[in-house]
Amino acid sequence: GAPGKNFDVTKFSYIAMYADEPPAFGIGKSLPYNSLEKLKKAKELKLGATSAKGMPPFGDVTMLYLLGLEDGRVVTGYDSTPEVGLAIKRGEVQGMVFSSSSMMREDKKGVTQTLATVSYHTSPLLPGVKPVSQILKLTPKQDRILRVYAAAFKSGRVLLGPPGMDPAKVQYLRTKIVELFKSKAYQGLAKTVFGYWEDPMIGKDVEKLIEEVQATPKADVDLMNQLAAKYIK
Repeated sequence: GAPGKNFDVTKFSYIAMYADEPPAFGIGKSLPYNSLEKLKKAKELKLGATSAKGMPPFGDVTMLYLLGLEDGRVVTGYDSTPEVGLAIKRGEVQGMVFSSSSMMREDKKGVTQTLATVSYHTSPLLPGVKPVSQILKLTPKQDRILRVYAAAFKSGRVLLGPPGMDPAKVQYLRTKIVELFKSKAYQGLAKTVFGYWEDPMIGKDVEKLIEEVQATPKADVDLMNQLAAKYIK
């Protein structure tokens, strides 16, 4: 494809972040594992994903590394979360990492059992499911990888404007977004689409989040890329 554009992401005009639902990790409900500790003993665990690039496979990569599964692999090329669910039922793969809402739907269908959020936070859509950071005793190196993944995923649903936008317009949009998100009409729609509603992250807090993502050490990004080359087949 054509080369991508180079942008300084710190220069955009950040308005809000919304519907922050951490990704979650689930395995086939019929498998003989009901905890991450038991899953650490699995052999040749295969996790399914859609594209081989972007965010989809990196949750799987992260979980295989946190579980210490040296012989695990990520199988890509599926069209959607339900397609990965069908692959689990066929025995092609044993698990997956997708958004909380996607995993909730697969759980309700009886395809998967969600064992953890791939985050430092719980999800309002998955009551009783703890973050992997609270379940496994992570090494400093494993924690670095979880932080890279969690930060990149969390910054995914951001509303922004172009660089150099009139500050008065940015503030106006931030104010109006808060009003919209607090309206009963939006909250009802959000509960239908996302399964829950929460206050958006506004203004300086979004900018701080973006700065934290930008400040990710190159060594950590390089480590994640090395793990991706190892696990994604």
